[in-house]
Amino acid sequence: MFAIITFVLGIPHIKEEYQRTLLFYHFCKFMKSILPKDLLYVEGFANKSNLNSQSVMKSAGMVIIGTNQSGKSYHFRGDIQKLFEKF
Repeated sequence: MFAIITFVLGIPHIKEEYQRTLLFYHFCKFMKSILPKDLLYVEGFANKSNLNSQSVMKSAGMVIIGTNQSGKSYHFRGDIQKLFEKF
């Protein structure tokens, strides 16, 4: 039997007119309601040139742990339970 301990967050780019509209907040709130309660980590990627995405990851308590294979994006990881406390 396998246990899922990490959820990898892959969010497509959000159109500019929908940025800063609480869309990410509502997405996280929805994910909290459907994901297993015993998850430990959340991971995600943010392009090195996308400061908004990096800011969202950092404000969610995630830290950079590396880069993707091409080196164009940062690889973030954080405690999913701390993230869920915000929602």
